[in-house]
Amino acid sequence: ATNAGMEIHREYSVERKGKWNLLNNNMELKLGDLVRVDLYLRLPAARNFVVIDDPVPGGLEPVNRDLASTSIIDANKAKMKYADGAYWFRFNDWRSYGYSHWSFYHRELRHEAARFYSEYLPGGNYHVAYTAQVIAPGEFTVLPARAEEMYHPDVFGLGVPARLRVYESK
Repeated sequence: ATNAGMEIHREYSVERKGKWNLLNNNMELKLGDLVRVDLYLRLPAARNFVVIDDPVPGGLEPVNRDLASTSIIDANKAKMKYADGAYWFRFNDWRSYGYSHWSFYHRELRHEAARFYSEYLPGGNYHVAYTAQVIAPGEFTVLPARAEEMYHPDVFGLGVPARLRVYESK
């Protein structure tokens, strides 16, 4: 991970028996699994025009509640209780998506990436999340999440890459 004025951390959890289970960096999933992606951003100082860019690995597809074909139930599962051991529990002052005008207010869920935008963020801790469906078997590289100040790209945070293996059934 790289911290150049911002610290970004990403976690994947898979739904099993009605609750989220945290995955490690060598993730193993099966076709059809529902995955929760949590992104945590820590800022030591206020920043302007911050974007979080989370590349979506092949094999996953974000569940976009803005589309008529999407299951709202699955999309809303990003609001369910956090997995045991989640980064969420390390701090108690997270500001979530839409918390206020001074938080992340716009998101784009695309096939290649999930992006979250803000105009102004006071120093502090921020959390955004989305759900994704496992749609294809294979082995995939999960590129690191990145946060940056759009007009000052030298202020950024870069997460860590991971590996994803998807099985037909397990």
